[in-house]
Amino acid sequence: MQKTFTYKNEEISYSCQGKGALVILLHGFLENKSIWNNTISFLTNSFMVVAIDLPGHGSSPCLGYVHSMELMADVVNELLKHLNKRKCHLVGHSMGGYVALAFAEKYADKIYSLSLICSNARADNKQKKIDRTKAIQLVKTKKNLFVEAAIPPLFNTEQKNHMRAINKIKKMAHDTSIQGTIAALSGMRDRYEREIVLKFAPYPVLIIAGEKDAIIPVQWLKEQSELPENCVLEIMEDIGHMPFLEDRIMFETLLMRFLKGV
Repeated sequence: MQKTFTYKNEEISYSCQGKGALVILLHGFLENKSIWNNTISFLTNSFMVVAIDLPGHGSSPCLGYVHSMELMADVVNELLKHLNKRKCHLVGHSMGGYVALAFAEKYADKIYSLSLICSNARADNKQKKIDRTKAIQLVKTKKNLFVEAAIPPLFNTEQKNHMRAINKIKKMAHDTSIQGTIAALSGMRDRYEREIVLKFAPYPVLIIAGEKDAIIPVQWLKEQSELPENCVLEIMEDIGHMPFLEDRIMFETLLMRFLKGV
């Protein structure tokens, strides 16, 4: 069911289904909460599952010129208050993982478990910051060109063309406003390094990596998986940056096994 809650006088969109311990799903850059529809259907027999449209994405409005990871984490915290829930399992894909890590830094006592899906606790390096700044300039004048170039590399197309999924993400990306796109790019570029959050995590951590991920190198995630004492690393073979679309069954199996074991 589609619902809203208020944050700083703006209506933030979310969906809520099922009963049990709360699982909050955080989508990636240029996506929206509907990206999780299949995962939601799979999890709702065991959990209360909430998916949110992060600021500037889906049906949630922009909250400023820069959407920092901390700001979006505060939005998630407001959602917890709105639901009258004390703790949650937090699942973040890509940018959603950056938000989850910011939430974990600010609100560690509100987390049952943390799942990072093709996401990374490191800050952008110098070259990546330059690339994001160039992307911001391109989006200002030729957003469609940016979207058409940015989406296909998210998938490993060596084994399968994934055209249906690629077109689905492109539609979400084209529907994301220029302001929302720039605000997210700025927030990701300026985010802090949070490997220390993983190292001292007082809750179980799951890291799912795509073996063929062209965005987040699998080696980085192998290294980061060694930081927490209680971490499960799952490397999905022949998968790129979008595991829940590239191999839905395997992804859902890995996620459910982890959540049930917490």
